[in-house]
Amino acid sequence: MKKRKNDSSLGLGKNSDSRGRESENHQMLWLSYQKALKKLSPIEAKVLDLIEQGLTSGEIADKLKKAEGTVRSHRNNICKKIGITGSNGILKWLWWAKHRKNNS
Repeated sequence: MKKRKNDSSLGLGKNSDSRGRESENHQMLWLSYQKALKKLSPIEAKVLDLIEQGLTSGEIADKLKKAEGTVRSHRNNICKKIGITGSNGILKWLWWAKHRKNNS
């Protein structure tokens, strides 16, 4: 019986393959992040920036001199445009993007 080379020495091991896929997935997410930002209107981009700073919808409304309902509409539009769901979706997305920027 012929001795088989270790798959990891051929670059086919579990770690090598999973890291490659993980890196590829992160690259795809980063590209989708950049595309998503281009879809936002200037006011949506401003709202997103203020969300990243930790402001609530009420605080954003005060700062932009808009109704809180308008800010919530902008938040909903941002979610639709970047393809996220859930009340914490924007925060998770922003955290990922910030983490990605800092590690690239």
